[in-house]
Amino acid sequence: MQEKKPKYLKNRFYKFLQGTSNNVNNFCILIMAWMLLTIGLCIIVTASVRYSNAYNDNTRKERSDDQNYMHNIDSKKENEENFELSSQVQRKTSYNISSTTAIGCTEISCRISCSNNKDVYGDISDVMNSSSCEIITSIIISNQFRHCLENNWIYKDVDVLDIIISNSHLTEIKSASFNVPLFAKVIHMSWVNLKLQEVDSGALVGLYSLKKLEIDSKLPTMSMTFLQPVQTTLTYLKLNVQLIFYSNLTLFENIYFERLTYLDLSYNRFLGPLTRQIFNAVPNTTYLYLQHCSITAIEDNAFNDIAHNLKIVNLANNILSTISSIVLTGINPIYIELEPNNWLCDCELLSLIHFVSKHSRLFINVPYCRMPYYFFGILFNDLDSSKINCSTGNERITTTQKTYISTTTAEKTNQTTTGWQEELSTLTTIGSV
Repeated sequence: MQEKKPKYLKNRFYKFLQGTSNNVNNFCILIMAWMLLTIGLCIIVTASVRYSNAYNDNTRKERSDDQNYMHNIDSKKENEENFELSSQVQRKTSYNISSTTAIGCTEISCRISCSNNKDVYGDISDVMNSSSCEIITSIIISNQFRHCLENNWIYKDVDVLDIIISNSHLTEIKSASFNVPLFAKVIHMSWVNLKLQEVDSGALVGLYSLKKLEIDSKLPTMSMTFLQPVQTTLTYLKLNVQLIFYSNLTLFENIYFERLTYLDLSYNRFLGPLTRQIFNAVPNTTYLYLQHCSITAIEDNAFNDIAHNLKIVNLANNILSTISSIVLTGINPIYIELEPNNWLCDCELLSLIHFVSKHSRLFINVPYCRMPYYFFGILFNDLDSSKINCSTGNERITTTQKTYISTTTAEKTNQTTTGWQEELSTLTTIGSV
C-alpha cells in the first residue's frame, strides 16, 4: 500500500506537469497571436500614416504645380500681351503710322528712322556721320512728301541690310535709285502704302544681295522687267499691287527666278484660268499665295511644273466653283486653303470632294458647298456623295445649276467690268507692257 502511494503521486505529478506544459503552450500561442496582431496593426497604422503624408505631400505638390501652371499661363498671357503690344509699338514705329511722328532722322541701336524730311538724303547722311555703327540693320523712311526717289544718296562706308519705305506720297522710283555701295548688301526691301505711278525698269539696279522684296501698294503701270536685276538672288517675292495678269502669258516675261521659293501674288486679277505657262519662270515655288485674285478656273496641269516643291497653296477668296482633284495631284503640301470660294457640289466637283474627304487634315478650312441650295453649308468630308446623282436623269438639275452659276457669274462680270472701266483707262496690264 505504501509502495502504490508514491507511484500514484508520481503519476499525479506527471499529469500536473503535462497540464502545466499545455497551459504554457496555449498561453505562449496566445501571446504570440497577440504580438502578431499588434505588429500587424502597427504595420497597417504606419503604412496609413505614411500614405496619408505622401498623399498630403502630393496634394500640396499638385496644388503647387497647379498654382505654378496657372502662374505660367498668366505669365505667358502677360508675355504674349506684352509681345503683341511691343510688336504693335514696333510696327507703329517702323512704319510711322502715328499722327505725331517726329521730324527728321534718328538712330537707335543701328536702326535709322526718318519721317517728314525736307532732305531725306542729307538727314540720313548726318545720322550716319554721328553713328558708330558699321552696319545699319534697317533704314525706315515714312511720311515723305517728295514725289520722286532717285540716286542722291551720299556715299558712306557702312552697309545697310533692310530698307522700308512706307506711308508716303512717293509716286516714282527712278532707275538706279539704289545703285550705291551703301545698299550693295541690302537683303530686304519693302514698299508699303505709297502713291506709286511709275517704277522704272532699272529701279532695283545695285541691289546685288536682295533676297526679299515686298510691294504692298497699288501700281497702275509696271513692267516685270524691273525685277531682272535681282532675278538671281530673290527668294521671296510679294507683289500685292492690283495688276491684271493674262493667264495665257508667262507671268514674268523673260525673267527666270531659279531661287524663288515664296511667291505672293494676292490682290492682283487673273483673266482666264490659271495655266501651266504662268509659273514657267518660278519652278522652285514652295509657298504660293493667290488670294483675292478673282480666279474663276484652274487648268488640270497648272501646277505640274511646281508640284514637286509646293508645300503651301492658298487660293482663298476667289470665285472658283469647281476644279478637278487632278490640280492637286502630285503635291505634298503642309496645308491647302480653298475657302472661301463659290463651290458648286455637282458631278464635276466629285473628284475634289473625294480628295478633300480623304486628305482633310491638309486643309486649313475644309471647303463646303454653296450650291445647290440643298447642300449649302455641308462640308466636303460630311457630304454623302451618293446623293449627287450623276445619272442622265439628273442632268437637267445639274444644267439648271450651271446656268444659274453662269448667270450669276455674268452679272458679277458686268458689275466688275463697270467698276473697272475707270481704272482700265489708266491701268497697263502685264500683257501689254
